[in-house]
Amino acid sequence: MKRAALLLAGLAFLLMGVAHAEPPAGYAFQSYPEALQRAAASGKHVFLYLGRHGCGYCAKTNKESFSNQELRTRLGTVFELAYVDSEGTGRLQLPSGEWLTEAAFAERLNVLGTPVFFALEPDGSEITRLYGFQSADTLLAFQDYVSAKQYKSVAFSNFVAGGEKPSP
Repeated sequence: MKRAALLLAGLAFLLMGVAHAEPPAGYAFQSYPEALQRAAASGKHVFLYLGRHGCGYCAKTNKESFSNQELRTRLGTVFELAYVDSEGTGRLQLPSGEWLTEAAFAERLNVLGTPVFFALEPDGSEITRLYGFQSADTLLAFQDYVSAKQYKSVAFSNFVAGGEKPSP
């Protein structure tokens, strides 16, 4: 009896230690399948953020970049926002109908580190991605780049380097 109680206490302790990564507060992040479904209806692009618990660069981006009020205001105007925990055990359904864990989905996207930010077409096809910590200014430029459909003619790095911004 005593042994069973100790075993249960140990199991409870282990389960409490399992942490799930969360998207930045104050944004309308949703699951990947939900964002794709809404994008199909709205015609908006999808901004997919892959992060993980314990990721220092994710925490830095969440704290420094996602706290920017202009980014908070503008990001949702162009994108349906999706968040995936790259080490998560939650399951999601792809447009093909296939079910994967969040971790398997990240692996399928060849995500080895975090954070990674994707711009996707409303059907889920990839436009481009950004790796690592991104400043609010870079994320705002990313939003401009996608909303002006500049990805059809120039790489994001050239867009930023050349200062090619859409006219207001």
